Amino acid sequence: MAPSVFISARDGDLKHVKRTLDEGGNVDGREPKTEATCLHFAAKGNHPDIVTLLIKRGANVNLANKEGATPLHEAAAQGCQACVQVLLEGGSRLEAKDKTRQNAIHLAAFYGKDQCLAAMLEFQEKKEMEERTVQASTAKGEPELLVDQKDILGMTPLYYAAKNGHEACVRILLDAKADPLVRNNTGSTSLHAAASGDCFAVVERLFQACGPDPFLQLKDRKARTPSHICKDERLALLLEGEAYETEIAEKEPPGEEEDPPCMEKAAQPLPRAESPPPRMEGTESHQVQINKGVELFSRWIPITVEQLLESLHVE
Repeated sequence: MAPSVFISARDGDLKHVKRTLDEGGNVDGREPKTEATCLHFAAKGNHPDIVTLLIKRGANVNLANKEGATPLHEAAAQGCQACVQVLLEGGSRLEAKDKTRQNAIHLAAFYGKDQCLAAMLEFQEKKEMEERTVQASTAKGEPELLVDQKDILGMTPLYYAAKNGHEACVRILLDAKADPLVRNNTGSTSLHAAASGDCFAVVERLFQACGPDPFLQLKDRKARTPSHICKDERLALLLEGEAYETEIAEKEPPGEEEDPPCMEKAAQPLPRAESPPPRMEGTESHQVQINKGVELFSRWIPITVEQLLESLHVE
């Protein structure tokens, strides 16, 4: 196939692509350098009309390029929702992996393409519902969820979404039952990822999904908890406060519980500040700051992370 047709597919020149096919061009012809097909170029360029034409002319939607990526990988990475939908309906395999063992869901989560991510997971859910009877009668165990598949580094889509601060993608993946406790090759979880990127909204979302206790004592292979790798001292204090509260609760003997001294005066939910508070000055001891974290987490439900952080300001 002439090189110009790949450019036409990339740039959305439907007439030229159609003419080339009418003249006998190979619908699955590959660009020599990348081994990509016209379908790869059209999907990456977000041209659903060309994608539709190529599929109708018999293009193989699951051919991989030199990197092992299918057209669905390309469309998902670029956030081309219309192309994703056409490709899925045309037979694209969501479980297909590139040379790094990433599927299209990994890429949508990594780049924060929440609409593409939602479209793929919705399609997969419908497909699973249709096949559920057959699977129930033949499967020996629960199949691995696509949302929990690991790439070559042991990363799941949720890990990438948390690391890069894509809150909408995190919410979508958690709704699809992604497991936030899955570890990568270095022993890190999605909360480690969120903490290392100082993603306050993502940390809050993870807490809401599973509660803080399962996360905060988890250590990676370097024995680091999420608070250890947190760059923002305010978020680190928040994480340390909850870990401290958990430790105290575990040490208390059974029987009637008494409020610790820092809990004696219950405060009302804090009002929102009109402007961000100034940076904390080291005017109080570390233990006092941790105690404030304890007090705040005892009131986790009625207040937000923003209010938590505002209240950690030392006057």
